[in-house]
Amino acid sequence: MTRRSSSPQASRPWRLPVVGLLALAVSGVMSLPAAAAAPPLGYQAIPLVPVTGQAFEASRTGNPITSTGRVAGTARPTPESDVHAAAVFYLGNHTIRVLHPPGSSGSSAVDVNNLGQVAGSAEYPGRPRQAFVWTSRTGTYRVLPLPPGASSAYPYALNDHGAVVGYYTDADNHYRAFVSDPAVDDGRIRNLGTIGTDDYAVGTGINNAGDVIGYTFSLTRQGTRGFLWQSRTGAMTSLGRPAGTNTMVPNDINDSGVIVGSAAYVPPVDREQDYRPGRGWVLSPVTGQFRELPAANSADPAAEGTADAINAHGIIVGGSYSAGTWSAVLWNACGTAKQVLAAHDDVTYASGINRYERVLGVDALAPVLWRRNNGPCVLQ
Repeated sequence: MTRRSSSPQASRPWRLPVVGLLALAVSGVMSLPAAAAAPPLGYQAIPLVPVTGQAFEASRTGNPITSTGRVAGTARPTPESDVHAAAVFYLGNHTIRVLHPPGSSGSSAVDVNNLGQVAGSAEYPGRPRQAFVWTSRTGTYRVLPLPPGASSAYPYALNDHGAVVGYYTDADNHYRAFVSDPAVDDGRIRNLGTIGTDDYAVGTGINNAGDVIGYTFSLTRQGTRGFLWQSRTGAMTSLGRPAGTNTMVPNDINDSGVIVGSAAYVPPVDREQDYRPGRGWVLSPVTGQFRELPAANSADPAAEGTADAINAHGIIVGGSYSAGTWSAVLWNACGTAKQVLAAHDDVTYASGINRYERVLGVDALAPVLWRRNNGPCVLQ
């Protein structure tokens, strides 16, 4: 499953654990009952249900939960409604603020920062989709102007300085990774370039130093390549790949420069038997080495995995899929020990974590917050 339907086909193929990564689609049935499992040691699961009655879907991009108790996502009048709008969920009282960019016919929020700024994209009748930033303090919208010839823009992540990353579609229908920093060049969208001969690029994360992660790809070559673009130098460098893989997607970067993501070996269509499952990984800026993260069912060689977010203390969250079982997983800062927060026969994963170890995710298709209790929390 891709991270969202409007994303490039190659984007975030392991944002959710998947079966049949070649098709980037989710499938699978398990024999276990769908009843909620007992809460993990030290954590309490809290459903994210607005008291105002709307349906809320948390974002699956960036790290969309803040240390100040906000979650970015999309609100609908009912779960089945086609009407959708960007929204912020407030954890303190379970209320939501619905955002309506002027002139838009629909919108979605992808990330929120600790200052209360929200990044999202809006649809306009007869106009291209554009990215925006809403500031809670002033209630104002900053719409990111598209570069000449561009037909749409999709944001992915936002830092605490209001800088946005994502991708836009250019005049040749190629994806271009971008950063928009309000402190640089009046916040104009900046094309970050690409690696080698790749002609597509997507920005997926940004930290408070302004360093951007993402991936590049080409329609004439199998796989994707992760990149790091450093704001200090303005240079893009390849992250390489974990051994034995040809497709990797960085998902998040913290202020220490630690990067998490997923990687797999995706062969040509005529060699599907050579496929190797996607696994989550963590990349240290000190050693430059990838460390594979253990899946929820480490004994299953076919288990899929993804590392989706990392907090300031190096705690990592993501998801796993094995033999019909979906799991939301938390790893320690060394990436060696894990704790399964929930496991079900329906979509379950963790997608965000703040500095207080409040974990955002989905538990059997329902948005949920796993909150750490005062008692002991032991990673097993």
